Amino acid sequence: LAMNVIVPKAMELGIPMERLYLDPLALTVNGMQEHAMETINAVRMFKMMLDPPPMTTIGLSNVSNTTPHEGRSLLNRIFLVML
Repeated sequence: LAMNVIVPKAMELGIPMERLYLDPLALTVNGMQEHAMETINAVRMFKMMLDPPPMTTIGLSNVSNTTPHEGRSLLNRIFLVML
């Protein structure tokens, strides 16, 4: 969706890529671990698709939903480094 619709429309409207923010969906890794790598790959793809690349943002705490409280902070930090 980002590469096929959002970015072309932003370019058509003359919106500079450094003002465009793309947000991949971050799902909980507790029970849906396969989606974590898709999110990481999406962020990497956003950064490689144009020069300058669009900005990225992410609901980082989503990855640790349903994780016991004592492990959430660590999981969030690890996922952030992987991005």
